[in-house]
Amino acid sequence: MAEPELIAAVRAADREAVAAALAAGANPNQQDEQGWTALCFAAGMGDEDVAKCLLDHGADVFRAGHDQRTPYLIALAARRLNVARLLSDAEERAGGDTEGRSSRQAEHRPYCRAYQLEELRRFSHWSEPAPIAAEPDAAASDDGSLAVDANVVFIHHDFTVTRSIWIGEDLVFDAVTPDWQQFCKDVLGFRPPSDFDLAAGDA
Repeated sequence: MAEPELIAAVRAADREAVAAALAAGANPNQQDEQGWTALCFAAGMGDEDVAKCLLDHGADVFRAGHDQRTPYLIALAARRLNVARLLSDAEERAGGDTEGRSSRQAEHRPYCRAYQLEELRRFSHWSEPAPIAAEPDAAASDDGSLAVDANVVFIHHDFTVTRSIWIGEDLVFDAVTPDWQQFCKDVLGFRPPSDFDLAAGDA
């Protein structure tokens, strides 16, 4: 089966042919046998100019192939971070990744970071279900395992606080307000890693 003209032009990195095909009325969302669109290929190749051209001509930034990967996810996997940022912005302009299946997946990725409880008590609206007694630092118990240090708590990606590394378990604080989130970011330096933080290599 012959490859669609627009996709062939994108894969050949022939920008003039891409522009000509679109000017002649080629469907910007045409797909190959695997369901990949021209924008999927541009994303994987890291071709920012072609990606912009396709978006300007109505390419669907959310259309995924049979593997369910959007152009954003393809660019991210290929470490084409400039194009991934372009596509993330395009998703926001198109209404945002409301289903959390593309650029907003990171918002649901489990993540937590340990802090000394005293650091969190600096927040002006801090409250605890019951005061947590201070204990010595974690030390080996009689059976040789590491005892839990009650002075340490965990902030999770949703900004709740627990004494467990597991979200929702042994809850200490769940009054997640904009002030609390700002305190975590500005004072504690807490910020769940984004896709771009985790991506290896350069764009």
